[in-house]
Amino acid sequence: MLEKIKDYWNNNPFVVIIIVGSLIRLIAAIFSKGYGMQDDHFLVIEPAEGWVHNFDQNNWLNNDENSIPSGHSFFYVGLHYLFFSFLDWVHITDAQFKMFLVRLIHGAYSMSIVVLGFKIAKKLADITIAKYVGLLLAITWFLPWLSVHNMVEYVCVPPLMYAAWLFIKHDSKPPLKIVILGAFVAGLAVGIRYQTIFFLFGFGLTFLIKRQYISLVVFTLISFASFFLTQVSDLFIWGKPFAELGEYISYNIINSTSYYNQPFYLYLLTLAGMFGPVGLFLLFGYFKNWKKHAFIFIPSFLFFAFHSYFPNKQERFIAPMIPFVIILGYMGWMEFKSKSKFWTKFNKLHNGIWAFFWVVNSVLLLVISTAYTKKSKVETMTFLADQKDMTNYIWDCAHKDDYILPPRFYAERWDKHFIIVKNSEVELVLQNTSYVEANYIVFVEDDMLEERKARIMKTYPNIKHLKTVEASYLDLILHKMNPNNNKFERYHIYKILDTNLNE
Repeated sequence: MLEKIKDYWNNNPFVVIIIVGSLIRLIAAIFSKGYGMQDDHFLVIEPAEGWVHNFDQNNWLNNDENSIPSGHSFFYVGLHYLFFSFLDWVHITDAQFKMFLVRLIHGAYSMSIVVLGFKIAKKLADITIAKYVGLLLAITWFLPWLSVHNMVEYVCVPPLMYAAWLFIKHDSKPPLKIVILGAFVAGLAVGIRYQTIFFLFGFGLTFLIKRQYISLVVFTLISFASFFLTQVSDLFIWGKPFAELGEYISYNIINSTSYYNQPFYLYLLTLAGMFGPVGLFLLFGYFKNWKKHAFIFIPSFLFFAFHSYFPNKQERFIAPMIPFVIILGYMGWMEFKSKSKFWTKFNKLHNGIWAFFWVVNSVLLLVISTAYTKKSKVETMTFLADQKDMTNYIWDCAHKDDYILPPRFYAERWDKHFIIVKNSEVELVLQNTSYVEANYIVFVEDDMLEERKARIMKTYPNIKHLKTVEASYLDLILHKMNPNNNKFERYHIYKILDTNLNE
């Protein structure tokens, strides 16, 4: 049986890669519910669904006289708005099912990265190299999870890779019609993630180095036009072009050290650490043949260099270059290894290191691809959505000076809810006549829980505990690894059995 599988893999590697990559993304789409970071929900899903229901939480649509651009591209959010509008039109309202469809679409879309990576490696190297590049892109432990979630840092990759493939396909001397197509799709990537403009600078610089001056001019004009199309909403919302881009640049310059101020070498450690010991192989290979494969190296390296220089660093920011590192890194390393006297002598050691990587990767792949992140938040709001008698809810964060955002999308309602923080005058908050009176309470986290309940019960003396929602196993693991950046969140849901506000 194993011999048959091995023979099929050797004879049909592309088919195996597509099947395995698709299957693991389907598993992730089914089981990896929730969201990873604030941005992939509250800057994509929440505003898009809110607009469907005429709710504009952050005044992104300039519905207030004091509104200003937020610094976010509306292109990717707008695609979700169109999709959610369609689902609303066909009366699909269940939030969890909507997100399953979103994850499924993203997973299918991300398979283009696997296909293009395989083709690029086969073109630049051979089928043996290509099949392992494809396998790495298909099942490296964190990539299927990234693939099915709303991470703009990874959603922007397919158009960048497609542009690179178009240029490489024609032996780095693409005809003008190919340059036009490559420029158009590359411009779309910038519309999804502004920072990918450094990839475009890299493509342009590569044309310049190769003295393809007409291609450089055409690429610049068409990519700019394509990017402009993704930002045309600014003309209708703000009355001027590139309003969001201007605010984005201004905000990030002013706040370059407001969040994180990490050392320049952080992303080198990140890229190496993601792949364990073989990460050093990939990094070495990535830098080895930079001249030989300029359309892969120069765009991704410019992106890498800027992010390494810029003080605000978060690991996810570097995601757009990971497939490029895998492609160029594996090709470069295997070329070096084939000529190395040391690795020829210690070939078993080399194979053992890779075997160790694949074993660890397989375990992590199963854990991460089925992980339900931000489970306690999501399941709390899903529970509220199922309570057909709910008029409104109180979101109690009275142990904090600020509050944790509730993901309203999963509650399937967009009316105003009550929020209580540490210094709130509870009675005044609950007597706000512009709100519908609440009959459910969510106590966020465990801190000062009894004191907070006593505070609420001065107004609502008769409350009943319905459910405590625990964090997922991955959320708990992340909390133990880094308590400062990963909070332990348990949510307590109560029902108000009677009220005395109007007595």
